[in-house]
Amino acid sequence: MKKSEVLIGLLAVLSLNACHLHWGLHKHKQAISEEEMDPPREEYVHVVPNWVKQQIEILKTAPPYRTGKKMILEYRYQYNYVYYIPADCCDQLNPLYDEFGKKICAPDGGFTGKGDGRCPDFDRASQSPTIIWMEESPAK
Repeated sequence: MKKSEVLIGLLAVLSLNACHLHWGLHKHKQAISEEEMDPPREEYVHVVPNWVKQQIEILKTAPPYRTGKKMILEYRYQYNYVYYIPADCCDQLNPLYDEFGKKICAPDGGFTGKGDGRCPDFDRASQSPTIIWMEESPAK
């Protein structure tokens, strides 16, 4: 195999990884479309935990986010409900909590944008994104 073929292959792999990383970094911060959200099911009513309701009240009184959006998202991950709460801004880890309020990991954010590395499969394994609460900050 020629050096040029190896370099072209390496560049292709790096390009694909960069695209995946870019998508992963922005997936959680974009508004979720109606099609991605689970339709309500009459046979089962899921109740938002009290600690999440308390976190909403804390976020309501916090200063506006520099990114423009304060939000809490609920996902299904590893057969459980989990809650993703993006950080205020840049280079901060974005924590993911279990239904009891215990921090599981940070799937993204931080200096590398890859989170803390404890749940590297979150982007592809998480399901049923639902906006639990979101507040738009006033435009600057």
